[in-house]
Amino acid sequence: MDNEHLTEVQLISEVQRLRESEGKFRQLLDTTGDFILQADAQTGVICYCNDKFSELLGIPAAELQGMSLYRIFPDEQRQRYANILQGSDDKHIVDDIYLRHREGRHIPVELRTKTVVMDGQELLCAVFRDITTRKMLDKQLKKNCQLQAIINSILQIALKPIPLRRQLDLILDLILSYQWLVFHAKGSIHIIEAERPEALVLFAQKNFDPIQLKLCSVVPVGKCLCGLAAATREILFVNSVDDRHQHKYDGMLPHGHYCVPITLGKRVLGVLNLYVSEGHEHTQEEEEFLAAVANTLAGIISRARTEEHLLRNEEQMRSIIQTTDNAIICANTDAEIVLWNNGAAKIFGYTQHETAGKPLDIIVPGPQKDNFRKDFRTAIETGHSYLLGKEITLTAVRKDSEEFPIELSGALWTVQTGTFFTAILRDITAHVMERREREQAIEKLRKLTGSVVVAISAILEARDPYTAGHQRRVADLSRAMADELGFPKDMIEGVRMAASIHDVGKIYVPSEILSKPGKLLDAEFNLLKHHSQIGHDILKDVDFPWSVAQIILQHHERIDGSGYPLGLKGDDILIEAKIICVADVVEAMTNHRPYRPALGIDRALGEISSNSGVLYDKNVVDACLAVFKRGFVFKG
Repeated sequence: MDNEHLTEVQLISEVQRLRESEGKFRQLLDTTGDFILQADAQTGVICYCNDKFSELLGIPAAELQGMSLYRIFPDEQRQRYANILQGSDDKHIVDDIYLRHREGRHIPVELRTKTVVMDGQELLCAVFRDITTRKMLDKQLKKNCQLQAIINSILQIALKPIPLRRQLDLILDLILSYQWLVFHAKGSIHIIEAERPEALVLFAQKNFDPIQLKLCSVVPVGKCLCGLAAATREILFVNSVDDRHQHKYDGMLPHGHYCVPITLGKRVLGVLNLYVSEGHEHTQEEEEFLAAVANTLAGIISRARTEEHLLRNEEQMRSIIQTTDNAIICANTDAEIVLWNNGAAKIFGYTQHETAGKPLDIIVPGPQKDNFRKDFRTAIETGHSYLLGKEITLTAVRKDSEEFPIELSGALWTVQTGTFFTAILRDITAHVMERREREQAIEKLRKLTGSVVVAISAILEARDPYTAGHQRRVADLSRAMADELGFPKDMIEGVRMAASIHDVGKIYVPSEILSKPGKLLDAEFNLLKHHSQIGHDILKDVDFPWSVAQIILQHHERIDGSGYPLGLKGDDILIEAKIICVADVVEAMTNHRPYRPALGIDRALGEISSNSGVLYDKNVVDACLAVFKRGFVFKG
């Protein structure tokens, strides 16, 4: 009895262990990432499925158990699945296997099957894997490959040395032959030309009727479907002919459109127009494809226009180079001539044929050739030379050995074929002669002006020795101050000349006032103050090289407006007048006058220093102080 009881306990324990093992096994199957089921191999009735499989089909596991295996497959392919599931061999099927979801949609899967015998029953074990994502990725990859293939084909067409219109014809044929999209064999490409920015011009078309060719040859931006796509810069899709389709004609068949703007940045270059069947449903994939094609077309059109522009520029440059009177010469890094224009032939006497490949120094005088070769080599190797970047004057030699002056401007430029030196040269023989004649005329005028000044000074000295000596001393100090301020040589001479006769207006002031030993009466002083205006009026019609009359008029003005005769302020006063003003004050205080003894240089410099920036220009005062610090003294 005890033995029998022990055997029963052991049996119960073993059953419990098996049940626990089965539970763990089922739990393992439920948590796996695969979709698992078992079915009777003879009847096809499902006897087990894990939870993942139940979730995949949206059917509870209890409902699946006892269901015919074939009900989980699409109706139209049940026979194919029956063939797959027959036999006892292991099978691994990847392609075109689908399960049917409760809602009717098909789920692509990968299937592994194996037939086993358990407890005398033949069971079909099936393991499914959902490959929806893989299918989508494969589909997208295929589309991308197809898209890349057509883009590559379009780019190959673009590389052909044919006009843009012919390129667009071939590209349109290629797009319409793309089998992934359901297009009619009909379409067009319109382009916006630079000279007609308000309209789309038909550049390429496929299967347009004659009347359509006439209607669509030029489409205003904003009109009809193509014009609307250009105006909005957005893809326009219609699945039928509606009111926006303004170009209608008798016999036009029902259809839809994709009108795709061809854009580059913010600019619209044109529109790609493709026909589709009436009622066609557009997709995101179609729009993405057409957008990619349009982007490629934009690059092609932009490049073609750039090449056309460059070609026109090149033709214009060739025309300019050959028609200009200046010599334009180009040489390679070995100083061999590679370009010689008509202007060079005219100036130097050599034809283009005579100079091709010849050394550039054939236009350089013999004694200067060695230095020129060194300078040219320095320019090529370092990019720095007096030959580059600025206009210089040189001596050149013609074919007949005549030497003459030229003006040269040189530059280096680099292209794929190498580095080149280009020089623009101008024969300045006539210019040099004119300049020489002009300088001679100016020198004569200077001498004549100097003679006039000397004559005026002599007249003043005869009437008033103090005034004449005063003007000479003011002129000397004014010239020194102008030099200290860094004025150019010609301007310094103008200051000296004006200072030499700045009191010429006193010729109209009675001698007794000029030489009066005491203080002047108000009426006398007012008469004296008119000398600036009188001096201006005397000299205003004399053709001096400088503004002598205006300088004389302003030499008693003060920068605070307290001067005379006009009460000018600050920058309204000529800098030359400001210089003479300070020199006039310093000289007058330093030297003796009929109405008072000399006050001395220290007091004079103290006066201009204390009123620097008030009565007198600060820079001019600083220049005056610097001149005296370096030892300037009045003479005579």
